[in-house]
Amino acid sequence: MCRLVVSCDAPYRILAAGSKIKKLMGFTPHQLNGCILQSLEGPDTDTVSLHAGIKAVCNDCVSTPYQFVLYDSKGRSRYMMVSFSRYQNESGLLIGCMLTIENSCAVQLGEYAKITSKIRVPWALASMSMPHSISTVNCKFFNQFGWTATDLEGMSLLDLNSPTSEPEPWYALLRMASTGRVGTGEVCIRTQGGIDIFQTVTCIPVVEWPNSRVVYVAFAFGDTHVKK
Repeated sequence: MCRLVVSCDAPYRILAAGSKIKKLMGFTPHQLNGCILQSLEGPDTDTVSLHAGIKAVCNDCVSTPYQFVLYDSKGRSRYMMVSFSRYQNESGLLIGCMLTIENSCAVQLGEYAKITSKIRVPWALASMSMPHSISTVNCKFFNQFGWTATDLEGMSLLDLNSPTSEPEPWYALLRMASTGRVGTGEVCIRTQGGIDIFQTVTCIPVVEWPNSRVVYVAFAFGDTHVKK
């Protein structure tokens, strides 16, 4: 993870670059300081959305993390997750926009279908946005938890959570996925038959396009034990 501070107005000059930019993108801070953001952009970068994110936070609006195609010092395209935040001095004066940049582990929706076709465990695909509606599951999901396709119509991911357990583990995984990271945790699921089981689950962020917010989350369910 590295951080850049850029100006709020075009051409979005880089005011400061953190030392970790060298490991992540191959540039030294000295090479980037004073340059314009175009140094990290290329033919496949969605510059409209990238610049819009900067303008949004500079205008005191909220901007969610977004995967972009950025380019390293050798001109190679990289999938990077970018978060936007206001950068102020000690007096509270707005200096610019801070970009927090890290490698994205998100998979594209087309790739996700290929990956899940080889997965031998139960999995489910749900919307990243509230109420996290379940859109697709595999046959192993039906077999393990007892739900039918009819049961799942209009069902939220959080509806799987046992009423006797807090939903925070789900929220923690969703927060991690929103920043392009893969997370693993343990959740408590109530099966269709009313049995509560603890389930290890891996959460994978899914994007629609190379430049895109995380719009879906895939959950692969692993080890299971019955709640005592």
